[in-house]
Amino acid sequence: MSKSIVNFIEELDTNAKLLEAYKANPVSTAKTYGLSEVDTKIIDDKNWDELSKRFEDLDKAAKTVDY
Repeated sequence: MSKSIVNFIEELDTNAKLLEAYKANPVSTAKTYGLSEVDTKIIDDKNWDELSKRFEDLDKAAKTVDY
């Protein structure tokens, strides 16, 4: 089962190894983490509006992605 893009972004805040991998290659790291193709495309396209919507849909505060 695919993991959530919201969980992935939240884990970037607490997992230094994951964050370093993300900084080096965001799309590859997202795929390795287990994100779906749709979620991986959000990262590849830098579609931060859609990412914010995902947080809002879960009633969570949106994270700023500037890594």
